[in-house]
Amino acid sequence: MAVLLCRFPLSFLAELNLMKVWYVSTQRAWGGGEEYLKNLAAGVAKRGLEVAVMAPKGSPLAAAMREEGHSVFEFAGRGRDPRTIWRFRKRLQLSGPCVVHCNDSHALMLGGLAALGVSQARVLAMRHTMFPIRSPEKYHRLADRTICVSQAVANQCINDGLRDSNLKVIHVGLPIPSPDPAAVAKIRNQVAADNRKLLVAIGNLLPCKGHADLIRAIGLLDQPPGTFVLAIAGEGKHRDELECLRDALPDPESVRLLGFQDNPDDWLAAADAVVHPSHQEGLCLTVVGAMMLRRPVVASPVGGLCEVLAAEQIHSEWSSPLAELCLPEDPASIAKALRTLFDAQESQVLQSQTQVEAAYQHAVQRFGVQPMVEKTLALYESLNERRAAA
Repeated sequence: MAVLLCRFPLSFLAELNLMKVWYVSTQRAWGGGEEYLKNLAAGVAKRGLEVAVMAPKGSPLAAAMREEGHSVFEFAGRGRDPRTIWRFRKRLQLSGPCVVHCNDSHALMLGGLAALGVSQARVLAMRHTMFPIRSPEKYHRLADRTICVSQAVANQCINDGLRDSNLKVIHVGLPIPSPDPAAVAKIRNQVAADNRKLLVAIGNLLPCKGHADLIRAIGLLDQPPGTFVLAIAGEGKHRDELECLRDALPDPESVRLLGFQDNPDDWLAAADAVVHPSHQEGLCLTVVGAMMLRRPVVASPVGGLCEVLAAEQIHSEWSSPLAELCLPEDPASIAKALRTLFDAQESQVLQSQTQVEAAYQHAVQRFGVQPMVEKTLALYESLNERRAAA
């Protein structure tokens, strides 16, 4: 509570003591959005606010939040059942002053409809991705404000018809990863033995993640067998196509499709370089985590990744002081960036070490959990002031 006293006015603290924050998600799988909610809820709870969660029955998020000690209310399906909305509405009416923080578009339907006409409730929507918004009117009618995880996402929202005045950019924050040294050593021994370079890519196996471009780039490297291995951690409907591309390589053993891994930090820490040639990104916690672990990064300057990489385009050329850049959907460009890492001379190695250290400082300062929590609490405060003035 002493931390709160030095950060917020006393009038706000009086309201905060009564305030409850509901985190609402309809996602059945674990991803970056769920990691975001877990970290945010932990930080908000440490500031003294009461946290409650609405999540799908049996979902990883429900289990994780319950393990963290938060109150969890589960529902069947995607939360569209009128009975689910009605039950949530009754809970909101009994909550007193509260913020309903909806983490995806379906969650906005659930939380926004439940909060309609509940005077003590304020609704926040989230935009994590660059995907077009199908119904801007839903955000206008159901959300008091919308958090965008990057300026790139905010720009996309404006292009799709959301009002700039209702948007707030708050970068997703990540705690500095804590990999298991024994697990990291095991990965190196099993996957990257004989001094092979280990390239790691992490993400769902979807076309927009650029894994097909990355495998094609591996075929262009023209390196002797056993020089490197690419390990792709993730699962998805694109797997069959990726297996075909891998099997067509001169050295199929140079690419390993690992499937879902529950220890991504260990894989990032084991990597000689982390590669993320995505076609579009709202932000990208994988790259943030790699930077926090001081791993060299090869990535495409798209969407919110430009903010993560501090990338700038000057006269049609992209540059970053923090990473090697590759163009999206361009295997030759990915291969060129990887060769830069493979073929580095001594002077370039020193330059790369400086780059990695700068990337670490950038990631910790701009994409840590504390800045995210502080900015989100300030937004809760502004919503609370709106409620008090209404």
